[in-house]
Amino acid sequence: MDPELVQFITRLDVAFARCAEDRLQNMLGFPRGKCQVACRVAASVLERAGWGTWDLVFGAHPITGQFGGHFWLERGNCYYDPTVHQFNEYTTPIVGETPHPLSVSRFVRSETLPHGVDEDHRSLAPLRDRILELIDFSS
Repeated sequence: MDPELVQFITRLDVAFARCAEDRLQNMLGFPRGKCQVACRVAASVLERAGWGTWDLVFGAHPITGQFGGHFWLERGNCYYDPTVHQFNEYTTPIVGETPHPLSVSRFVRSETLPHGVDEDHRSLAPLRDRILELIDFSS
């Protein structure tokens, strides 16, 4: 795992926490129920910062399907989950080599999607831009 990527993701995690503390739109209740929002924004931030294109992965609950699923990011053999700490067995976001531990123990990998922040999910752009400010990234 690239230590510079891990360092960047740590800064990203701190920025997400700050946005939640500041009660920014789309972050109320973070991390609970914010996996799709956080992953879309994180993928856009990572892309803009030069860390490539990340897939938004949806893991469906094996019994209920779409209801009760979870989103995380993957790129190559790496995963990043900015909201995994909404589950009791985790206390912080996680990054590591695939497979994502929840894809083995709790969810069935269902589909991958683009982040779409600049196309279909433009309402997330202000949150993305605030996070870019907080991590002090200038494009």
